[in-house]
Amino acid sequence: MVELTDVVFFGPRTTSTVLLNPNSLNGSCRSPMVEFQASCYLYVHQSEDFVSAMEVCREFDGYLVEIQSSAEDTFLVSLINNVTAPGSNPDVWTGGNDMFSEGHWTWLNSGIKFTYTNWYPGNPSNSWGQENCMQLHFFGGVYKWNDRDCLHKTYFICESESSTDPGVIG
Repeated sequence: MVELTDVVFFGPRTTSTVLLNPNSLNGSCRSPMVEFQASCYLYVHQSEDFVSAMEVCREFDGYLVEIQSSAEDTFLVSLINNVTAPGSNPDVWTGGNDMFSEGHWTWLNSGIKFTYTNWYPGNPSNSWGQENCMQLHFFGGVYKWNDRDCLHKTYFICESESSTDPGVIG
């Protein structure tokens, strides 16, 4: 189980450990999640393999991010750039995968096939026959999609649905 103090959130160019307060809302999202359109996002600056990252997201009532549009992709890249030290350009897990059928990319949580893509040219490549998980990867000055071995450890972004009615909390 992930302790709340284990989640490190990088604010604009600074580092701080965040204790998630279920009574604290950031718009329609629980702090420190960030709202965009109808979803909440948490950038987790903790290296995990794909399955472990998925489990951490579930502990926060979310799932690995599912990128449905160019606008969402641009937002996520901005989130990474705004909260990461200049020049570090980390890889970031998403929920994209082709674990169940090679070459048929779907989102892990919803099972929906990709309708929008932003692959780096030549990807997905399935190098060494083991790249079944999708990450945002920094190529030549921009983030693009890349397939990667699911055992690789990297940062990740969790997504959950935003709510205009937080219900009874606490």
